[in-house]
Amino acid sequence: MPKTLLDTNVFIFSIEHPRSNSNIIIEMAVDGEIEVVISEEIKLELLEYLKREYGKDAAYKGKLLLELLPSIKVTGQKQLKKHYSEFIGKINDKDLPHLITAEVSKVESIVTYDRDFKNAQTKIPVYTPKEYVKKLGMKPFESEY
Repeated sequence: MPKTLLDTNVFIFSIEHPRSNSNIIIEMAVDGEIEVVISEEIKLELLEYLKREYGKDAAYKGKLLLELLPSIKVTGQKQLKKHYSEFIGKINDKDLPHLITAEVSKVESIVTYDRDFKNAQTKIPVYTPKEYVKKLGMKPFESEY
């Protein structure tokens, strides 16, 4: 089972665009076909976005979705702190916890729309949702979502 860091934008596009490559990936996660790794910051970003854009009920449903994923690992801030010094400068500060999470969790890939990850100093392959769906041998939707 592939171990993959999913960035916040993959969850958001899945919710906002049900017929999307992001949604294919989330459905695979729900079915236990991929192991999802996220940082605590990704979780908080998602829940804050849902609350701000759709209200507290949507944020609660987002929290339930994350809790119901059969294979998810959420890496907390305490686990990452000791690694900050070795990764500073490899990506912008906002995405640093996500990159550290990917590195210390030894994920096979990162899925995101964030171009900063493509330029990050990491050996982990970075894919858009469309690229990742193709990599898994599935037919992607034409949109990048």
